[in-house]
Order: sequence, then C-alpha cells, then structure tokens
Amino acid sequence: MSDFNWKHGPFVFTTSRAYITAPPEMEQLEEPIAYLAWVQRHVYWWIGDMLLTGERFFGDDYFQVVDPSFSPDLLQRCIAVAAKFPPDQRNPNLSWSHHLAVIKLDPRIRVIALKKAEKEGWGSKDLQKYVQQNWLKREMLEQLETSQEDDSVGSQD
Repeated sequence: MSDFNWKHGPFVFTTSRAYITAPPEMEQLEEPIAYLAWVQRHVYWWIGDMLLTGERFFGDDYFQVVDPSFSPDLLQRCIAVAAKFPPDQRNPNLSWSHHLAVIKLDPRIRVIALKKAEKEGWGSKDLQKYVQQNWLKREMLEQLETSQEDDSVGSQD
C-alpha cells in the first residue's frame, strides 16, 4: 500500500502527505476536506466491521492480513464497539467515540444515553464525563422505569 495515491482536482493524497499540482480555487478545497472528514468519522466502524468479518470467516488466522502498524489496543476497541453496536443499533448522528463512551452500560441505557447526547449536542467527551459522573445511571433508570410503567398501563386496555 506504500504507493497509494488519490487525486481530486489539483490535490494528490499519498500515504504521508497531500500536495497540489496547480494552484487551487477556494471552492476546490470543500469537497476533499468534507470527504476526509467523512472518512475520519467512520473509519473505526469500518475497521471493526472488517475485523469481525475476518474473524467470522477465518478465525484468528485473519490477523495475518492486518497491518502490524495498527495499535492492537485500537483494533480491540474497534472490534468491541462494532460487536456491541450492530449497524442497526448505531446512531448515525453521533461518532464512534460517542458509542465507545457508553459501551459498558446496559444496552437499554446506551440507547437512552446516545439519544440524550444527540439532543443536547454533546461531544463524545461530554457524554463520557456524564457517564463517568454516574448521573446517567440514575436518570436513565428512572426513564426506563417510567417507560415500562407507561407500557404496562397501555397494555391493560
């Protein structure tokens, strides 16, 4: 992969740098920057999904094809988050780091916490702080109990 490059307009992206082949127009910056931000936001999901796929088809042998420059700790986090949050349980409006912040919580509480982070406009560090301060468990359990009470009242009709 050492000779990888991607070209977009006057920009060339290689494994270690981005350079221009001609002076760019201001508008030419927008699309590649937006694309790189999109890739950065999703790449840990993709890594986790790919590693889980490798494990499913090849067992531990799949690690033979994993670039040794990857941090083993990062790879394990990618696997853990992708495994705990199947694609249909991921909040696409929040980052992978948001999901990592709530990974140790009860699955029902995770959903509530992610919705709260989205509603409040919290970054992942804000959500992590909220979780660590243990305010989350009390508030989320109360909401869960209220939700279950509402469900049981509706089922008596």
